[in-house]
Amino acid sequence: MMARFKTKAGINKSKKDISVSNMKLPGFYKTRYLAIDQSLASTGVIAADYRLNVKRALTLPTYSNQLPEARINQIGSLLDGVLKMEGPNLKFAVLERPAFNASGLKDVLSGCYWECRRRIWLYNPELEIFTVSVNSWKAYAVGHGWASKAKVKSEIEKRYNKKFHSQDCYDAYGLLLYAVAKYKGKI
Repeated sequence: MMARFKTKAGINKSKKDISVSNMKLPGFYKTRYLAIDQSLASTGVIAADYRLNVKRALTLPTYSNQLPEARINQIGSLLDGVLKMEGPNLKFAVLERPAFNASGLKDVLSGCYWECRRRIWLYNPELEIFTVSVNSWKAYAVGHGWASKAKVKSEIEKRYNKKFHSQDCYDAYGLLLYAVAKYKGKI
């Protein structure tokens, strides 16, 4: 299930340290979709064109010795850099709906989610934001809603012939696959 939102207030359509600004751009095609698998430890980001060609796969890390507030702010700052580089032609951004497990970090995980939404809204209040549950994108992308991280990685490599540098990017790519299919009315 996917919720779809316009970020503009009042409109709901039911629907080591890295400096992102210094990264080289391949720049052959325009980014249309941005998928964000937010996490306190490291956030996976995939930027892709309308054919799902991956333009950029990034992991936005944080330092475990920092306070949660500083880590959440760092994620937001790095996401700002991504939005400045990839944002002008975006059709939508998709975020994973927070999955609260027994970790006891419900408020911190919500903070990561809302900081990403806030930064997207600050970048472009008109940009649609989709939210997708973990089970929905996993069931669509890898065939099982409760798939382990290892299963997600192996299925994405096998089914879609994609390889990424981190598990966070595999998750973001699975999230993107589901959101684009839903956006195009294929599911």
